[in-house]
Parts: sequence; C-alpha cells; structure tokens
Amino acid sequence: MATIEERENLINEIVEAYPKKVGRERGKHMIVRNPSDPEQRIEADVFTIPGIMTNRG
Repeated sequence: MATIEERENLINEIVEAYPKKVGRERGKHMIVRNPSDPEQRIEADVFTIPGIMTNRG
C-alpha cells in the first residue's frame, strides 16, 4: 500500500506534466486523502481550460 508521501509525489508528477499555469490550477483539484485530517477540501472547478478534458467530454 502506498504511503501518503508517495501519493503526494505522484500528484506532483502529474501536475508537472501540465503547462505551468494549468498545473497550478489543476493541483488545487487533487488531494491525498488523509484519515487524520477531517477538514480536507478539494477546490471546486468553476471553469474549464481549453485542451483539458472535462467530465462532459
């Protein structure tokens, strides 16, 4: 089973694959679930970015 640090590193690798501006925005929407922190929140995606797949396709 992966540790929290390993999962955070994986998210950082994913964010680094995006262009700089898009990576900053997308990074806010990905978190590692930590059972000891009940107040974790994922920032809502209020707009789409051209070239990024959305849930509508």
